[in-house]
Amino acid sequence: MVRTGKGLVALCLVLTATIFAADSFIFLGAAVGVPYVLVVLVSLRSKNKRFTLCIALLCSVLVFAGHFTSPYSEAVWKDLLNRFAAQAFIWAAAVAGLTFKRDKSGTGTAYGACQAANVEHKTDT
Repeated sequence: MVRTGKGLVALCLVLTATIFAADSFIFLGAAVGVPYVLVVLVSLRSKNKRFTLCIALLCSVLVFAGHFTSPYSEAVWKDLLNRFAAQAFIWAAAVAGLTFKRDKSGTGTAYGACQAANVEHKTDT
C-alpha cells in the first residue's frame, strides 16, 4: 500500500480547516464551498487514490456542515444551490484528476499499450 506523506496530509487538513472556518463566518448564499476543489486538487499529488477520495468525502461533508454553522441569511435556497454545485465541482475534480493520473500512467488504456509497443520497438533497433 502506498503511503501519503505527512506534509501533504497536513497541507490538505490545514487548507480544509481554513476554508471551513471561513465558511462558518460568511453569511448563507455565498459560494464558499467551491474553494474545497483546491484541496481536492492538492490531494492529487498523493500516489494513493484513496487519499484523494477521502479528502473529497471530507470536503463534501464540510460543505453541508458549513450550511449549519454559517450565520443565518434570507438566501437559504441560494446557499443550498451553491452547496450542491460545490459538490458537483468537488467530485468532478476528484474523478477527473484520478482518471487523468491513471491515463497518464498508462495502466489499462490503449495509450499505455501504444507507449509500451513504442518502447519495445525503439529498443529492438
